[in-house]
Amino acid sequence: PPPLADVARELERLGATAYAAAASRRAAALTVEDLRAMRAPDLARLCEDLGFGAEAAAAYGAKFAEHGLDGWVAAEVDDWEDYAEVGLSRDHATVLCCVARAARG
Repeated sequence: PPPLADVARELERLGATAYAAAASRRAAALTVEDLRAMRAPDLARLCEDLGFGAEAAAAYGAKFAEHGLDGWVAAEVDDWEDYAEVGLSRDHATVLCCVARAARG
């Protein structure tokens, strides 16, 4: 997919409006280099920053670590179904994909 300039609009289009504001703010401050430098705990903090909640973020952090998912992988994932395979909800996976697209510029 092409780079994503308007995260909020894309999330609204995809039905994940609850996360649009937080995702827009976080994506604006995130570079692809920042994303690629993240490890599983950093990705869990990103999930919490995006409004997924502390419990979900902790669970996702464990899943990221278990499956070897780090920022290099997260920066390249374009399909929410890839995250669903490791246990993320559709909305949360969609948000992470949109943030990564925006970070890639």
